[in-house]
Amino acid sequence: MSSGRLTAPDRPLWLLYSFRTTLLLVSFLFFGWFWMRGGQTLGMRAWRLKVIADTGSAVTWSQALRRFVAAGLSWAALGLGYWWAMVDREKRAWHDTLSGTRVVVLPKPR
Repeated sequence: MSSGRLTAPDRPLWLLYSFRTTLLLVSFLFFGWFWMRGGQTLGMRAWRLKVIADTGSAVTWSQALRRFVAAGLSWAALGLGYWWAMVDREKRAWHDTLSGTRVVVLPKPR
């Protein structure tokens, strides 16, 4: 029978938090790896989008971490950080500005 608790009485609460922490870490490693190695996840390839540093070089781990955290903040602010790209002169969302990165659209292949 359910007791209405998040975890069973014989399981410590830290297991729930360790799962969430692991999920965040794996998510960051996934996005960070792809942003650093070619600038694209599989979904970004389908849309011909690429993340680059403001200097035009590849994204660093530090930039990837700032981008990942700032994207979470953009989402937590009811998506305002994403909508910001609609009014920004350079079409950059909060996570682009805060991480020193930008998203570029690649040309169609011939």
